[in-house]
Amino acid sequence: MKTKIKYCTEDFLTYYKANFQTELLPYYLDGDKDGIRRIFNKDMIYDGDLEVTNKPLFQPKDFDKGSGYIKENSKIVYTMLKNLTQSQAAKEELWFTMANTVFLDYTIEYIKSLKQGDNFAKRAMSVVFFMLDNTTSRVSQHIAKFWWIGSKTYDRKAENNPFWLTDFFADYDPSGKSQSFFGSKFTNNKNFRLGILEGVKEVVEKGMVRNSKETYVLINEHFNFVGGARILDIMSRNEVKLETIQFVEDLFAGKIEISDRKKNLILVNATKNQKTFSKGVKPNNDEELSVKIEMQSDIKENQIDSNDTLEDSKTLTELNNYLNSVESKTKVKSNSEDSQIKNAFTVNSTEDLLLFLEKERLEFVDKRSNNGALWIVGGREIGPILEPFEEQGYKFCFSEKGGRASKNRSAWFTK
Repeated sequence: MKTKIKYCTEDFLTYYKANFQTELLPYYLDGDKDGIRRIFNKDMIYDGDLEVTNKPLFQPKDFDKGSGYIKENSKIVYTMLKNLTQSQAAKEELWFTMANTVFLDYTIEYIKSLKQGDNFAKRAMSVVFFMLDNTTSRVSQHIAKFWWIGSKTYDRKAENNPFWLTDFFADYDPSGKSQSFFGSKFTNNKNFRLGILEGVKEVVEKGMVRNSKETYVLINEHFNFVGGARILDIMSRNEVKLETIQFVEDLFAGKIEISDRKKNLILVNATKNQKTFSKGVKPNNDEELSVKIEMQSDIKENQIDSNDTLEDSKTLTELNNYLNSVESKTKVKSNSEDSQIKNAFTVNSTEDLLLFLEKERLEFVDKRSNNGALWIVGGREIGPILEPFEEQGYKFCFSEKGGRASKNRSAWFTK
């Protein structure tokens, strides 16, 4: 069914944001679609100039993997609203109204699925409102996030599958990566953004780095540094891709020094891989990827011409010095830093818990949508990792023999 996109006035948005708990939240919890439709059928709601064909969105429960629904919904929402301008897509009035009209079914079901407890109302608000600064909120308010991830990763030149980079980027922690990666001034440039994504995809598939937020942050730091020596705006997409690959290869080979904590978050099998890369030996890879280490000469064969060569060793030396200075300025870490990172993670929703498990590379099977349990595969050694989440209302039980979902391997489970 086709419908017009919808906006609300600023006064309407302000009123319901201030009175969310009494004027809107009860309707969500009761699943009262007619009540919400009456609210959003007032004079302060108006149609936009675009007409869209509505398509239902997925929920987290539809996927065993926590981020699967974000990946698929990003494709759906961007395809529906591909003709939005970035100026239109930056308006909270649009996304608040769309969440309560065109995408009302998704909004009600998602909010009802949130685990009630501390900050429940605030978490529910973040589904429909911009709760932070405008740039960050674009990738946190749900419907806006889907559109922006789809928009920023869409490759119109790839006719067979223009969402091939969306599939890669959104496969793991898309929410966390979006806030750091899309917030960079460089990624406003489409060629620059897609060039980095292509480069990261290649080195991830070679088993060098993880497809994680920390990888994108470090690459952004690299381009922020070399930007003073090169005119980044005139770099081609292929040049950006090759620069990204070269930077990661130098990092992987140990030519660029970063802290052990960053190595563990970014590099796959950091110590083993740095030793084997220089020998051209295939490293052991617990990421279940097919790893094929190629030397720099192989990459240069893929360059368009000799003018596409990467930054020279002088830039790499300067980058080394830059990263070392950043490390020394931010060195306020204790010996128990890894533990503090885990304990500092606040579980605000089922989605957050699943994303955390993915980030920690913990295997899990989610059967809760079928009245089952969430199973986290592992022995008693992962108990301390799960302890902080009990404060958020999760109760984990350990089973030495596991269950059918864990294939009778030791596992922890929670409802």
